[in-house]
Amino acid sequence: MVKSVDKRGRKRAKTLGKRINERLIMLGTFFTISSDNVSTTIGYVGNIISDTQPMWLLIVGVALGLIVFEVIVNAIRGRH
Repeated sequence: MVKSVDKRGRKRAKTLGKRINERLIMLGTFFTISSDNVSTTIGYVGNIISDTQPMWLLIVGVALGLIVFEVIVNAIRGRH
């Protein structure tokens, strides 16, 4: 059963919402994100992905090889 919120509870929620908004406005003055920052970050992430690609290919290849090996062994043993 859901109880209705009393006036004091609504007032607290409203005050809390105001405080959060004030804090977010303060954060907006300290941090500015420009389109240059976003494009630079995307470039860095692209570099990390391309640098780690051989490792990921090895991990995926070994995992697929183990799955195929398990299927073959189970087929030879007669398990399905």
